[in-house]
Amino acid sequence: MRRVGTTNLVLRKYKRRIEKLKGRIWKIVAQKMVTGGRKRIVVNIGKFNRFGSEELLVIPGKVLGGGKLRKAVNVLAISYSRKAYEEIIKNKGNAYLLTSPNVSTIVEKYDKKTLVT
Repeated sequence: MRRVGTTNLVLRKYKRRIEKLKGRIWKIVAQKMVTGGRKRIVVNIGKFNRFGSEELLVIPGKVLGGGKLRKAVNVLAISYSRKAYEEIIKNKGNAYLLTSPNVSTIVEKYDKKTLVT
């Protein structure tokens, strides 16, 4: 029988770490994080203009550099394209990785202001 979901051991390890965070929303993020490669979430930075600059945007997938970013945003994602990362930093935003060891401190910093796409 074929394995369903990701075979990436690193993502599976961080899935277990994220599931331990408080709140049901983190269980959903962990589940979406380990979906197969074809179903993984991909978001362009142009969509971030809809959200406030004090919120943490959680993307359980990859952030791409399509579109124009007009304000500072705080993004937590699995990975970034080079253009997306440069664009976020240029607009004085923060780009965090879901696979970083200090995810829990980042989440606590933006406790009630977290949006998941």
